[in-house]
Amino acid sequence: MKGSWLGVDAGGTKTHAIIIGPHDDVVTEATAGPGNPLAVGDEVALASWRDAITGVMRLAKPVAAHFGVAGSGRPEDHARTSRLIARTGLDCPVTLSDDARIAFRANAEFPGAILVVGTGSIAVAYDARGSERRAGGHGYLLGDEGSAYWIGVEAVRAALRATDGRGPATALTELVPRLLGVGSLHEVVSGTYASGVDRTSLARLAPEVTELGDEVARAITNRAVTELVSALGAALGQREEPDEDLTVVLAGGLLGEGGPVQRLLVQRLRKVMPHARVGPSDAPPSLGAARIARERAVSYD
Repeated sequence: MKGSWLGVDAGGTKTHAIIIGPHDDVVTEATAGPGNPLAVGDEVALASWRDAITGVMRLAKPVAAHFGVAGSGRPEDHARTSRLIARTGLDCPVTLSDDARIAFRANAEFPGAILVVGTGSIAVAYDARGSERRAGGHGYLLGDEGSAYWIGVEAVRAALRATDGRGPATALTELVPRLLGVGSLHEVVSGTYASGVDRTSLARLAPEVTELGDEVARAITNRAVTELVSALGAALGQREEPDEDLTVVLAGGLLGEGGPVQRLLVQRLRKVMPHARVGPSDAPPSLGAARIARERAVSYD
């Protein structure tokens, strides 16, 4: 197959676009501002998409494109994002999926599963045909257990319980206000309800919490990993494929190479699925988006 294909990873903090050739050779790539409309609004996301697309199309014109946008696995958000993509001006066929699928396809072939753990969390399993089963990903109010945000909130709760005398003493009572740049836990509470301490700020607590040698912090980290293993197991369900045919990709900022959550998670997964290939994501999700564009372009020929 001749031509080139565009992949767009529209994330909450940046948009990355890449154009590849027939053999995954990178023709060109570009980065722009935040691109998730659910996080930054339609107009900001659209402007970022256009900037990234303009950056790559100076050197190549794709025959097909694919966007990966968090939240697009839900039907209502998929429809909304599709309408927004139509405003980019791309004159080639364009398809859309959530960010989990493009991250998986950047690293592995079906069947398999991916666990994405950043500010939020979701587990998605794919059968040999690419059909998916999801668990988690319900957002910070209703889910995202085990995520960086969840860990941050649990750390604040543990610190408050310790201060009240309802929980064990913990170094989190001093760590949490310091990391959030305030003078006391009372200010943390006030800031949270007044929107001065937002989701991103709470999620940024997670790396420090998971590195803390404190018993309470270790318990939070263990509960986070338990939640993530549970979500992955739910997504995989009663799978037909044996473990040795299964690839599990670990993606997202909290599962960075060598981090405490990743180390503990890998240990747990090796016990429950000893023959599966479990490893971190080592390729940009935009590459997976471009590969999907190339695969789906066959039906347009």
